[in-house]
Amino acid sequence: MTAIVPPTDNVRHARVFFGATAAMLAVVLAEGAQFYFQQDRFGRSDPYWLVVAQLLRPWILIGLLVPGIIAVARTTPLSTRPWWSIPTHLISSVLFAIVHLTLLAFTHLITDPPTEYPFRFRVLGLMQNYTFQDILVYWAILGALTALWYHRSVVEREREASLLRLSLGEARLGALRAQLHPHLLFNSLNSVSMLVRRGDS
Repeated sequence: MTAIVPPTDNVRHARVFFGATAAMLAVVLAEGAQFYFQQDRFGRSDPYWLVVAQLLRPWILIGLLVPGIIAVARTTPLSTRPWWSIPTHLISSVLFAIVHLTLLAFTHLITDPPTEYPFRFRVLGLMQNYTFQDILVYWAILGALTALWYHRSVVEREREASLLRLSLGEARLGALRAQLHPHLLFNSLNSVSMLVRRGDS
């Protein structure tokens, strides 16, 4: 019977990355379908692929900002010192929204046709409409990271507990063997001495 080998950290990181990417694409495709079917109200008739491509921009920027969220989550985890970590994450979520929406306005400035709106009005308009959504995205990512790290710690504790149980079983077996060997030796010597007394060969 072959032993089950747990996956390495690289495999785990790849699974998390591809899982998060698949979830992001599912959200973008669903949001793209929603915008595609509602664009008649705005007098537009863009093809579905163009709508999805436009919606990928903010999600790609969020993906680029996720390492910052991971760094903040590692330095101030939610599981320890909630009186300190919650205000820290509230401030970080607002900063995440500001940085994300500023970068998004900058990408609009580069890729979209020029308009009469100055850059600061684009940023303020995006912040007015999407700040709360970005704060929710930050907390969703933070919650997913916390759940993933908690799951890892539980699995690690279970693995350590099973190793302790295994070593305890081996120690008990060794103690039983140590008790059995003197008895076996005593019984063998007793049998030999009885045979010698009888004179049997």
